[in-house]
Amino acid sequence: MTGRRPDLDGVPRVRRLPMNATNGRHHLMNVWIKRSLSTAAVAGGLFFAGAAVANADTGTGIGTGGGLAENLTSSNLSAPLEIGSVDLGLTTESSSSHSTAVTHTDRKGTTTSTKNSASTQKSTLGLSTGKITADPAGSLSSVTRSTTDRSRHNTSGAAAQHTKGSIKAPITIGGAKVTAQNEQTSTDSRKVVRTGKHGTSTSEQRNVHSSKTGGSLATGAITLDPNGAVDTSKSIAGTSGRHGSKVSSNSATDVTGSLPISTGGLEAQGWSESYDANYRKTSAAGHHGNRTEVESNERASRTAAGLNVGRFAADPSAALSDRRSSLFATGRNGRYTLVNDQATTGSLAAPFRFDGVTGFVSSEQASRRVRGTEESSRRGTVSKVVTDEQASHQAIAGRSGAITGNPALDFADHRSSIVAGDRDGSIVRSDRDGYATYALPYSYEGFGLLGDFGNSSRRTAVEQVADHRGTTTRTETDEHANRTLPAYNFDGFRGAPKGDLELDRIAQLTQLDK
Repeated sequence: MTGRRPDLDGVPRVRRLPMNATNGRHHLMNVWIKRSLSTAAVAGGLFFAGAAVANADTGTGIGTGGGLAENLTSSNLSAPLEIGSVDLGLTTESSSSHSTAVTHTDRKGTTTSTKNSASTQKSTLGLSTGKITADPAGSLSSVTRSTTDRSRHNTSGAAAQHTKGSIKAPITIGGAKVTAQNEQTSTDSRKVVRTGKHGTSTSEQRNVHSSKTGGSLATGAITLDPNGAVDTSKSIAGTSGRHGSKVSSNSATDVTGSLPISTGGLEAQGWSESYDANYRKTSAAGHHGNRTEVESNERASRTAAGLNVGRFAADPSAALSDRRSSLFATGRNGRYTLVNDQATTGSLAAPFRFDGVTGFVSSEQASRRVRGTEESSRRGTVSKVVTDEQASHQAIAGRSGAITGNPALDFADHRSSIVAGDRDGSIVRSDRDGYATYALPYSYEGFGLLGDFGNSSRRTAVEQVADHRGTTTRTETDEHANRTLPAYNFDGFRGAPKGDLELDRIAQLTQLDK
């Protein structure tokens, strides 16, 4: 017989190539053949095992008839959960006071001394939390079908399975807030009065102190919504007869998942205030006139700080798809053909946004001192009051803008192989190509800083003389102030790097001797 021999059962006749086409890659092709034949062996084994079971049902290896089997399973699960909010509060208060009075009399006169002191304290604490909810759920279903058909000369069969499932678990964690504050006050005073034959003298002194500190911390709600899904299908079909056999199989798998997440940010602040004052007064009254001295000092300060962290949100996700198919056919005279094909694609993405941060720190101080004297006699009255005031402040505030990004990755890979041969030899052809692309767009809105520093002072002196000629008043005032306002701002940056990697098509053709 000359020329190309006719096809047998759809299996083409393979023409042997010259030995110089092998290029010495026998080892690589042997690996391909092993992989391909192992796939064919599994597929063929499944098919022929199914045919054997079908024949066993009739009690004979040769018969006629067929069968259809179908199996369906499904399940669902849901478990919603909710935990209510919580509010707690605690307040404590305390106070105390003490007083003493002593009177002493002797030949020089009478002395009366009194002392008083008092203090209070108050503390508050609060806690509140939001609700927590969760609603996990899942589902799974599977369908399996198989058919067999037997005749006197041929046996055929097919089986298919389709499975899909999904799962999700949305969770919300409510925000929380904590507050705390403490207040304290204390006062003490003392007064001494002496009375004698030369006159009366009085001495008074009073001290006051108060302070307040507090802070709060609040967090926004956190939400999560993880979810995923899978979908798989597999099928196999084959025929076997006196002229040869054929087995084909296909499979497809799709997997997707994502994890959206968002946080409601954070806010924190704290402060501290204090106030101190003392007052002193002495006076004496006698036959020659009266004299009074007064001095008071006051100091106040406040420090505060705050921080605000913006919202954060992200939605990472992934997808993967895989497709596979194979065909194994045999004919007369040891002829066979094996075809395998696999395609895999996938993608990843993770868009996100952070709203930025703002914060500040500030401090203020103020003081005041007053000194005064007054003398009076038959000639008149002379008085002088000097007041010194000082104030200063320092503050720094800043902000950081939003940060956004959207990284993404896509890839694909395709592989295929064909093995054909007969008793005289075989030919192996393999192909592979693929690509990958990535992108990383991002932006940052920059930041800014602002400062405020300043101080001031003022002195006022008032003198007054009153006698039989009239009243003379003299006032002097000195003031000084300065302020500095530094600032800095950065506009930020942005970019969008991207690229791709492509795998050129690789083809290999090799002849192997039997």
